[in-house]
Amino acid sequence: MTRRSARSLLFTLMLVATGCAPTWNAGPDDRAADRGIGGTGIAVTDRGIGGTGIVGTVTAFGSVWVNGLRVDLPPTTPVRIEGRPAAPADIQIGHTVAMTADAGGSTGLTARTLDVRFAVAGPVERVDAGMPAEDVPAGGVVMGQRIDAADAEGRTAFSPGRWVAVSGLRRPDGVIDASRVEAWDPAAGWVLRGRLDAVTPTTLTVAGLTLARGHTLDGVLPAVGSLVRVAGSAASGGSALALAPDPFNPFGTTVNTLSVETYVDETGQTATPDGPRIERSAGTTAPARMVIDSVVTSGGDIGRSRAFGAPRMGNRSVPGADAAARAAGLAREGMRSDGPPGMDAPGMEAPNESMRTPRGFGIPGPGAGWGAPPDGDGRDGTAPQGDAADGTPGPGRAASAPSAASPSDRSGRAFGGPANGPRTGPGIGAGGFGRGGGFHGGHPGRSGRGPGGGPGAGPGGGRGSSGRGG
Repeated sequence: MTRRSARSLLFTLMLVATGCAPTWNAGPDDRAADRGIGGTGIAVTDRGIGGTGIVGTVTAFGSVWVNGLRVDLPPTTPVRIEGRPAAPADIQIGHTVAMTADAGGSTGLTARTLDVRFAVAGPVERVDAGMPAEDVPAGGVVMGQRIDAADAEGRTAFSPGRWVAVSGLRRPDGVIDASRVEAWDPAAGWVLRGRLDAVTPTTLTVAGLTLARGHTLDGVLPAVGSLVRVAGSAASGGSALALAPDPFNPFGTTVNTLSVETYVDETGQTATPDGPRIERSAGTTAPARMVIDSVVTSGGDIGRSRAFGAPRMGNRSVPGADAAARAAGLAREGMRSDGPPGMDAPGMEAPNESMRTPRGFGIPGPGAGWGAPPDGDGRDGTAPQGDAADGTPGPGRAASAPSAASPSDRSGRAFGGPANGPRTGPGIGAGGFGRGGGFHGGHPGRSGRGPGGGPGAGPGGGRGSSGRGG
């Protein structure tokens, strides 16, 4: 028996063992087309809503902070947790969310909808011990997925056989970098987000886990190699009952601007294949956790983009960029009608000066960044041309759209990078997503370690508070 088949069998047996729980039956609302793109409930056919789409980790409260943006969350905001109705009060630090926001409110952005999205939810197959001095798990395996929970909120929820829901991002090596772990009711069914590896008439394989195709999956399926959301019930065992695409832009043409937290690999490619590629220094080997702000074209594709280091848990704004001004830039572009961009909005200053990296990859220096103004701290998480150890500065870097045929601006200068770099169209001007030529080369950054002195640490070296701010 192969390791993959053994893992699939173990998962099926664990689901059967919990079959005495109330069952979750796949009805019309659970089918891929009705649930919407990536489980957001936004139909592919929705058009022209406008505004900003945000996918990332909740790092702080006081309204809600996601991707270094402060977004008003009115008590009447429609909230769902994996498609099921919830309330704003149910949102917790560490949750990965997909929200749409309109311009307005005291923060410049006001949430229109908010969905909590889990990387995986299902039974715990294995628990990994933490540090010798700790009495809490460092991670484990859920539905065949390796979980790194060393810096996650709620990691004490890990227990063999227990059902948990894991919020987090998948690293280039396939491990889920968890930001929150919480108990999950088996009656709600299991959920998995990952790459669709293979499809046969009777099975499909997602993130290395082979599942039986349920009776609801007899139509056209997403392309092999794309990212998907797959779900099923405890009673169905290892049968997939719902499948939906989970693209880099899960909102399609319903938004005009986008901010997405993601990992990029050593080549600069986002963990989602259809995301933009980041220009990185030669010899870079460490993946980096980034926030990428983009303009969405009328066809739903990714246009001009810029990248920041992702904020740490407990932090609010992205260091080196004013949150209000950055929100104003996104909000202004989010209100545009189809056509050429208007004048620059204020904000969108320098990329982040500190970044989160998975344990074992080391702390990147703030060297090469994307779109850093002359007085900013550009960084892309690379040590060779950064200043992680020796203070050597690196040049600014561009964020390229997925298409290799992206147009260049008339100045011939790549967005945020050298004149001979990749082209991404008219650069984000000094104030936002305007027509102006892109930002120029990065400024020498500061020392390699970010606030808190270590991966996932908040200011001062400790974890950020989970309490809600005012």
